[in-house]
Amino acid sequence: KCSALTIQTMARMVLARRDYQARRAARIKFEGMVIGKGLTLLQAVARCRFARRAYLKRQAERKRVAAVRMQSLVRGSQAVQRFKDLIVKARAAAIRIQKGWRRYQQRCTFLLTIKACLLLETTTRRIIARRKYHTFRAAVTLVAASMRRYLA
Repeated sequence: KCSALTIQTMARMVLARRDYQARRAARIKFEGMVIGKGLTLLQAVARCRFARRAYLKRQAERKRVAAVRMQSLVRGSQAVQRFKDLIVKARAAAIRIQKGWRRYQQRCTFLLTIKACLLLETTTRRIIARRKYHTFRAAVTLVAASMRRYLA
């Protein structure tokens, strides 16, 4: 057998023995009172038992109410803690979303800037290339004209 089971068995045995002895002593005492003092004593004992039962019921109800109240307070504090955790998670999620959105906006701005720079660079190179072309064409035309005159 498990040691815990053995301990529980022994404890139940001791409690049962105490209960039996207490009931036996009360029965013997009660029988002695009834025989000695009669019906009035019997009524007093009965009232005492009823009063004790009522008292124990009130005590049990108070304990039950106290336990329910404690459970309610604990569950309430746990709910508050869960709510606080949810708020923290929601704020972290909002920060992530905002971060992603700002990153996206900055990337779009950056890409537009790059496109604008490329367009400016392309346009500038085209203008420079045309000027160069026109300058070379004029120079070639001048050289060709000079060559024709020289050969003619």
